[in-house]
Amino acid sequence: MTRAVETAGLIHEHLKQVPVTSCELIREGEPMPPEPPFGIWKPQSKKKEEEEEEEEEEEEEEEEEEEEEEEEEEEEEEEEEEEEEEEEEEEEEGGGGGGEEEEEEETLWCQRHRFRRAFRLASGL
Repeated sequence: MTRAVETAGLIHEHLKQVPVTSCELIREGEPMPPEPPFGIWKPQSKKKEEEEEEEEEEEEEEEEEEEEEEEEEEEEEEEEEEEEEEEEEEEEEGGGGGGEEEEEEETLWCQRHRFRRAFRLASGL
């Protein structure tokens, strides 16, 4: 509603400044021209177009980020599966000599996994 009032005020001010011969072109009962001579709606339409383009770009970026996250998750799952398979193979072979190394690798993996998870939670992903 306030936009309409502002527009009406601008039109009124403009008509005050226009010579009488120009005002005679707009007679009672005839429709107003599609655009006022001072171009009040043009900048607003450009702003809307720019905003829409920005929104589209943001949506595309979000989609790309989601795809990257999904790919990372898939890679992590594959790594986990590979590590589990390696552990199972080592257990089957009876590799009891490298127990300390396995624990160190496991703790490093856990730390990395916790860090990634905390980062995702903190960034709202």
